[in-house]
Amino acid sequence: MAPMAEGRDMRLKLMAAALTLAPVFAAAQEAYPVIFSDAASQRELGVYNARFGPADGGSPLSNKCFYYGVHSQMLSLSDEFVAPYLARGFSVRTLCLAMVSGMTHHPETGARLATIIAADVTDPASPNVSDQIMVEVPDCFRRGLPLTDCAIRFGPDGAPLPEDVIADIAASGAAALAAGRALVADGVFTEPCGTPGGACFQEIYSDAAAFEVDPHHDRASPFDRALEPLAEGYFAREWTAEETAPELLPFGGFADFSPAYEEGFAYALFAYGGLMPFGPSEASITAESLALEGKNRANAAVIESLKIKVKE
Repeated sequence: MAPMAEGRDMRLKLMAAALTLAPVFAAAQEAYPVIFSDAASQRELGVYNARFGPADGGSPLSNKCFYYGVHSQMLSLSDEFVAPYLARGFSVRTLCLAMVSGMTHHPETGARLATIIAADVTDPASPNVSDQIMVEVPDCFRRGLPLTDCAIRFGPDGAPLPEDVIADIAASGAAALAAGRALVADGVFTEPCGTPGGACFQEIYSDAAAFEVDPHHDRASPFDRALEPLAEGYFAREWTAEETAPELLPFGGFADFSPAYEEGFAYALFAYGGLMPFGPSEASITAESLALEGKNRANAAVIESLKIKVKE
């Protein structure tokens, strides 16, 4: 069976198993996600989303994260927010990859993690609501290789996973690590774009470079054209990695290649909303409902509690 077909079969198996065990959470009683309905509160926490929620037209914070297409959570982070994670061995890049990986519970313990969303609900018929973003990130994400570095035993909503699913996840992690190492060893994605000849990696998003390395990028799309000036200067995903080595991204997401990483590459587990890794999730539905109902809104006390979570 071809690798892509095997990957699809495994994802279906994992989703079916996780759905069987997924708990039902009472959304109104959960402390998370915290809803940020104004840009000033986002800036106070130090996590600003320029793509979703109430953008204020201001400059990004000092550490820009990734632009990975029109559904990107275009995060920028303050130095204060980043500092505790740098002290724990993260880089800005690996922190950014982790925060958009779609997890709401600790993959090793099942404990609820602190998450936030940015929400603009001024038009309830057409709310602009982000996915849930981890602001309490487990240490096993610090290298950007969570499928091997995390002992994953729980799904994204805290459901315990059966042993055969745990084994499949571990095998997929080993295959992803081997695939990334092979690409680096073969010289694929080891030279910055602009270097004559061969494949390249793109350190920072720019309009011209995106069209060079992304064969699917539609430069005629008005939505893309509107985002491109906003996206300039953010880290750039490797657009062709999933096609070049599909086993590198068994659960979707996106990859980033750079000598800045210990292995020369890292990845986000899942970054596009909808189905979560290892099974379906009600997280996005929960978040939008909370935003529309005006619940779990950020305030000064909640923001301070989130800052404490980050520093723990």
